[in-house]
Amino acid sequence: MIHLARVFSHKPELMSVNNETSIKHNGTQPGFLYWVDEVLTLNDIYPLDHPANVSQWEWITRHDVRLRLLEETRVRAEDVLSEAEIEALVKRQAEKGALSFEEVRDDE
Repeated sequence: MIHLARVFSHKPELMSVNNETSIKHNGTQPGFLYWVDEVLTLNDIYPLDHPANVSQWEWITRHDVRLRLLEETRVRAEDVLSEAEIEALVKRQAEKGALSFEEVRDDE
């Protein structure tokens, strides 16, 4: 989960999860990784309503929460999608008529 949070900190437009063991992206910005520094309940959060969130792995808070800075992040070269990988993702999405890349799985 930490790697996924680090990837999101780079504000990518595209991400590719390969068998849930590696995550590549096209984000370019350095970012920040925070820890939620208080107990949250289901009343404090709700799932993001977006086609890419079908498995409900991204949630929104209903109010400000206390955070603790863990680290400033830098884009790692090994995590960046190449132009060829981006082209292949876009092509697969178009071929399947998918609304999001979440719907385009390698195992299909």
